Amino acid sequence: AALLPGSECTVRRGTGDWLGYTAEELFASTLVPVCTPALAADLLHPDDLCTATLIVVSHLRDQWRWWFDAAGLPAAVQPANEVIFESSVMAMQAVLDGVGVAIAQLPYVSDALMSGRLVTPFPITSRRYEGWYLAYRPPQEGDPALVVFRDWLRGEAESQRQAHERLMPA
Repeated sequence: AALLPGSECTVRRGTGDWLGYTAEELFASTLVPVCTPALAADLLHPDDLCTATLIVVSHLRDQWRWWFDAAGLPAAVQPANEVIFESSVMAMQAVLDGVGVAIAQLPYVSDALMSGRLVTPFPITSRRYEGWYLAYRPPQEGDPALVVFRDWLRGEAESQRQAHERLMPA
């Protein structure tokens, strides 16, 4: 949990139902495939992922299955090659290095997408039941530090939502 003077809060992904906390949704959990522009040139249809190297984070393996489902592909797609990492940070570095295609949470890659270092080869997203939330204990709701932080965070979340809409128009 991130501590503010006189209050306790956290930003976390989930369903917003944390006992003893008020949770305000900041933005939805949106998954997109990402890769370098050079790799994307060979990806014309989601089926082309079968011939690509997929980058997988071991504890987030289901994210690919969810995206395949959103794309209308069988969940058991077998890629030509798969590289597995234990950490999202290592997986994203491999994507930036051109190793393969990864599935990523849009907030984690929006800067790389906006700069053009990464692209999403298909305009297909998978939205899950989860979201990103600001959670805090109800008695702290009026705490001045929390109010300032919450207002700033809401503004940042709105900026991210607008950027995501530009990146991934509905």
